Amino acid sequence: MAVYKPKRKGEASKFYVCEFVYQGKRFQESTGATSKTVAKEYEKQRKAEMERAAAGLPTQQKAARIRTVNDVVGPYLAAYNWGAA
Repeated sequence: MAVYKPKRKGEASKFYVCEFVYQGKRFQESTGATSKTVAKEYEKQRKAEMERAAAGLPTQQKAARIRTVNDVVGPYLAAYNWGAA
């Protein structure tokens, strides 16, 4: 569990990287953050997301998972060319 700026070609990167082990697998990914506090928060959220996925719980926010009928049917009808003969 580490958050750091990696050095590439002698100079430190602009973005922080988080590195941790979860269920015996090593994860290392860019946080896309230039602030260490934000990077640590990203790492915490990422680990919580993995724990939820392992427990079989939804990982996305409820608002992102729920779509209205119009959200689903609109693109379908547009692709299907409804009414075009």
